[in-house]
Amino acid sequence: RVMQPEVECDEHGVCQLRPRSSHTKPPSPKTTPSSRKQLTFLTLLLAYTTIIFNRNSITYATPSLLDSGVITVTQTGEFASLMGLGYSLGMFLAGPSTDILNVKYMLVACLVCTALCNYLIICSPTWMWNPIAFVNGVVQSFGWAPVSRLLLISFNETERGTYWAWVSAGKTIGLSILSLVAGWMSTNFGWASLLQCSSLFGILAVAVVLQTIPSVPSTSTQNPGEKKKSYVGDLWTPNTVWFLGMDSCSLLIRVAFVQWAMLFLVHQDFSVASATSCHFFLNIGGFVGTILCGIISDKFFYGDRLKVIQWMSASTTFFVLLYAMMPSSSFWVNAFFLFCIGASVDGPHTLTGLVVAEISPERSRGLFAGFVGFGGKIGEMLAGYPLSLIITQFGWGYFFIILSVVGVVLTLSSLLVT
Repeated sequence: RVMQPEVECDEHGVCQLRPRSSHTKPPSPKTTPSSRKQLTFLTLLLAYTTIIFNRNSITYATPSLLDSGVITVTQTGEFASLMGLGYSLGMFLAGPSTDILNVKYMLVACLVCTALCNYLIICSPTWMWNPIAFVNGVVQSFGWAPVSRLLLISFNETERGTYWAWVSAGKTIGLSILSLVAGWMSTNFGWASLLQCSSLFGILAVAVVLQTIPSVPSTSTQNPGEKKKSYVGDLWTPNTVWFLGMDSCSLLIRVAFVQWAMLFLVHQDFSVASATSCHFFLNIGGFVGTILCGIISDKFFYGDRLKVIQWMSASTTFFVLLYAMMPSSSFWVNAFFLFCIGASVDGPHTLTGLVVAEISPERSRGLFAGFVGFGGKIGEMLAGYPLSLIITQFGWGYFFIILSVVGVVLTLSSLLVT
């Protein structure tokens, strides 16, 4: 780079050129785009991990609550059902809200409200816990929507998959932290200490988000002219059907193995301890698959994420069929299949949300994400009671046949997206 000379004049008005010094102070690395991106990524990972930590802290405090006689098993079920209902309803509203509201303050509001809900549980009588659970479920559903929108805005197409996958893995990170500290805190300091810790964790995350995330205007502010067109009409495209198929099928398979794999292993004459240890490989596989699918879509397919979804969907069907056709009493054989199924099915589920965000019109990205996410909840619900009827009435063979058919539908849906 050629340094431009400076002009220097004396008191008599005589001016001369003086070379500009090349020893200029380099810019601070904190102001470079790369450092800003890394800071944004770490903040979003912290925020989403905090949301997961707050959402599940009451679940991990349940054994201590039951032992102390604070609540009964029936009340625990009511609490969980109402939180799940609130989460499902809120998810349908959270997506469109990102098209209207400032997503930074939407994330802040989610963190503050969920921390407040956890603290209210400590201070309130048990008869108020059910309405608090419903409100907490609605509030929690507004967590991922602003996080995903900020990921979409902050990172370009060739790196977005990697960051998206790592932030999505915050769910596993949050649950892992809870599994490590929940029992120790509840035993030594009581169940309330776990909820107090999660509330404090949420407030600290709010401070970090306010300090590091730039304010992002709503879509309506960025593109006011587009609002004259039909907003809801953007949904009525063939892609919407295939997205619904992808998300609902991947969630159905994923939740089916999360809920029923341990029971299947016990049916295969595993002890409860061995079944629990073997089931752990399903979660490890899910974590690995979530990270790898984002990296592969960025580094090897250069942002063409549909091809990654298609390959991983086909591999999900293959491993489910192979697992059904090769029953074994070996711990490591079952652990291998559960790892492969977890890795292959979590990839399509993670990338589907990103593909929906990238393909859908900019002004209605939140609407698309909320609609498809709500459809995914249908698959999650089908993995519960309906599959239990299949297992009890027809046996485990039909369980694997149905999941194999669902895997075929998942693969075909990913092939039909344009």
